[in-house]
Amino acid sequence: MIFIDKINEVFVRIDAERSIYAELDDHFKFHPANYKYDPKYRNPVIKWDGYVHLFKRLNRTLYIGLLPELIQILKKNNYEYTIRGSFDSEEFSEIEALEFIKTLNLPEKYEVRDYQLKYFIKGVRNHRMIGVSPTSSGKSLLLYLFYRYFNKRTLIIVPTIQLVSQMFNDFKDYGYEGDAHLIMEGETKITDKQLVISTYQAIYKESRSWLGKFGVILGDESHTFAAKSLIDLMEKTTKTPIKIGVTGTISKVELSNMTMKGLFGPISKFITTKELIDRGYSSPVFFKVLKLKLLNSIYRHNSVKIEYRDEIEYIINLPERIRFVANLALSLKGNTFVMFINRAHGKKLYEEIKKRSTVPVFYIDGRNENEEREEVVRNVETLEESITICSRVFSTGVNVKRIHNLIFTHPSKARIRTLQSIGRGLRKGEGKSHLMIFDIADDLIDDLENTTLFHMKERLSMYDEEQFPYKLYDIRIK
Repeated sequence: MIFIDKINEVFVRIDAERSIYAELDDHFKFHPANYKYDPKYRNPVIKWDGYVHLFKRLNRTLYIGLLPELIQILKKNNYEYTIRGSFDSEEFSEIEALEFIKTLNLPEKYEVRDYQLKYFIKGVRNHRMIGVSPTSSGKSLLLYLFYRYFNKRTLIIVPTIQLVSQMFNDFKDYGYEGDAHLIMEGETKITDKQLVISTYQAIYKESRSWLGKFGVILGDESHTFAAKSLIDLMEKTTKTPIKIGVTGTISKVELSNMTMKGLFGPISKFITTKELIDRGYSSPVFFKVLKLKLLNSIYRHNSVKIEYRDEIEYIINLPERIRFVANLALSLKGNTFVMFINRAHGKKLYEEIKKRSTVPVFYIDGRNENEEREEVVRNVETLEESITICSRVFSTGVNVKRIHNLIFTHPSKARIRTLQSIGRGLRKGEGKSHLMIFDIADDLIDDLENTTLFHMKERLSMYDEEQFPYKLYDIRIK
């Protein structure tokens, strides 16, 4: 007989034969992304095997959110087991959900859509869940429903400073008349208010006793909770029984998903970006993938594999490529966002575009204050045409409805970052019929495929998976 005991609101302990511990360890261990490049893996003294073990054999513990998966494994192997302890859940019907929503008196412009209702019911019933719902699907309204329903002291954790005030402003738009304590870096953590909204950076060092005052924790963009600082924070929430996360994207790295499930609970997905577009909730999107064959590339006739860093450094500093991106941005109608990763690259693009543009040009990177970013957003929302050169800091938590064009200037295969960047432009706005995305890739070598060209293929696979329409263009640049 296998015994599963609830230790607290983070861990369960498993008592079984040693052979079963080995099975569980094997199932709940995963390689983190790029583990082969981790110094610990390469260090012969440390002798790390490259795995993160979610089942801790020393004390026989597992995240409580992985309990459903643990039970599936035991049933599959016909193991007898007994669960001991109180695990929160409740009966909650669709009729009860709809009746509760009526009591909130939401403004007429807001409706609780069918998929939001499913997330709401699932979260209330289980008290634990990760809801995967794309950008522009109404995640902040979903968090508002959970907060108002549970009516307990609640901590909402968001990834960026601008999302702290934006989340509270969204709540007020939904009709919330209460107050909230907003925590950003340097703000006091002492408050008796029922609703607290904070960046994780501001609270990840807080104690178990401080976190234990919250009956509900809601995580926005919960895919970020696989980061070590957030794992450490969530492992201290041993007294909080209700934990619900929402995110627009999830990683394909199994470890990240397992960690999220362990901290919050099972993953639920009731709507896709394609369905949001088909149903008219999100803006239609089309991709033009521009494969630049750089004819005068210094690598063109070498047929030697280039180091990735050298390749990136070469591409982002190439004058003819910078001119091409500038010409493209200047040729487009509507509000255009030119997205970069390297700050020096972004500055060069800004200078090239600014000196030739007849429409307003803005620049945003991670060094701008929150107020500056919000000012850019307000300006863009009132303009018919503009160009904003921005870092991927805009990929999370920025609400701009009137983006007509996105240009990806820095090659990347990062799934979450790419999908979040796309999501920035999917919001519907007045006078906006669709979103056009220009994805730039670079062909540098005659007989070999350089890394950034391979990354383009990874993105095309991602677009196919998400059912995004695209067309590939070969462009020769001297």
